[in-house]
Amino acid sequence: MAALEDKVRPQILPLTALLRIAEALDLSRSHSSVIQSLTGITAERCELVVDGPDAEVNALQAAGRADLWDGLFGQELVFLAAQPAVASLQEEAGKVTRPAGAQPAETTAPAAAEAAPILPDDPMAEAGRKVLYLHFTRMLANEAGTRLGEDPEALHDMRVATRRMRAAFAPFAPYYERKALAPFAKGLRRAGRTLGAVRDLDVLLDKAAAYQAALPPEDAGALEPILVHWQTRREVARRQMLEYLDSSAYRRFADEFEVFLLSPGAGTLPPPEDEIRPYQVRHLVPRLVLGRYEVVRAYEVVMPGAPLPTYHILRIECKRLRYALEFFRDLLGPEAPALIKQVTAMQDLLGELQDAHVAEALLEEFLGHYRRKHKKEPESHLEGVSGYLETQRAIQGELLGRFPEPWASLIGPDFRRSLATALATL
Repeated sequence: MAALEDKVRPQILPLTALLRIAEALDLSRSHSSVIQSLTGITAERCELVVDGPDAEVNALQAAGRADLWDGLFGQELVFLAAQPAVASLQEEAGKVTRPAGAQPAETTAPAAAEAAPILPDDPMAEAGRKVLYLHFTRMLANEAGTRLGEDPEALHDMRVATRRMRAAFAPFAPYYERKALAPFAKGLRRAGRTLGAVRDLDVLLDKAAAYQAALPPEDAGALEPILVHWQTRREVARRQMLEYLDSSAYRRFADEFEVFLLSPGAGTLPPPEDEIRPYQVRHLVPRLVLGRYEVVRAYEVVMPGAPLPTYHILRIECKRLRYALEFFRDLLGPEAPALIKQVTAMQDLLGELQDAHVAEALLEEFLGHYRRKHKKEPESHLEGVSGYLETQRAIQGELLGRFPEPWASLIGPDFRRSLATALATL
């Protein structure tokens, strides 16, 4: 702005605001969306109806990019799609469009490379490298299926792999130079966020579609407003995910991370020479696993009956305990599989609780936003969405009622005894 002539500067921000909107209206890069009609051009609220096969996606994106225009002129631009972009949401969720005549690509993920087994006398840094490499290869093995989008499990497995790698950084990071891991931690965070944005919407859509499928025939379309909304958001998130996977930043991260993981000794802190300190797996894993369990057990002073956000935090701690057990499963006693199964069951219950809690918040947000945008329209077509909101609240109550029994078992003496026995093999 400082380099422009004074007479030009006032024109730049309005042009920038228009360019932001115009680019968003062709987010799909299909050059197919058109503005069908426009009302309220001089009013505080201007409605633009967008038509075309990608109208829903592009209209949603344009609405999010109209903030600069609103700030400059105090005029709210409302973008509405002339017709839904999704004909059958239950069938189309998770799919991508293929060129006419193209055949479905092979969706079977290539087998991940075998990682070397962890040994009891491995230095923790090298054990960490083995764990990270195992899940790194799983991430890459599911990349093609994630890009294709025909099997949602590929995306799920790719995201899980990134999560496990991020979880592994906590116990293993102290045995590496900080600067050696920093760029890979950043790359995993970005990959996890990008994949998670799509996966979270897959879960929302899958559960909502299952709920709608179980409704009486006369109510078959009851959830269509929220399904269209979430599917549109998913299309936006998926395009952003594909842009990231196609980016040089992602490819550079994957290439450099692979080199690091295949280079024993790279970035590791040397074991102490002038003092005796534990650095091998057999010496450190018992303390690591028990430390994770201590954090979980600490919640017994507030559970059950804590606020819902506390249940979510407990879920995260259970996941960390589970991952710690899974990382070293082959070194632990025969009790390990049952212990992992028990922690996983608790994590799953808490995950369902969190899913219902998140769905409740998103449904409330959707209903509030819709009512503000369509004040004069009847709400009869929103009854199904309101009913689904009440269902999410009921699910939370049911899950909270199921929580005390498995929780008492998880923090009880039998679990503690089995955990100690499993660790004693080290």
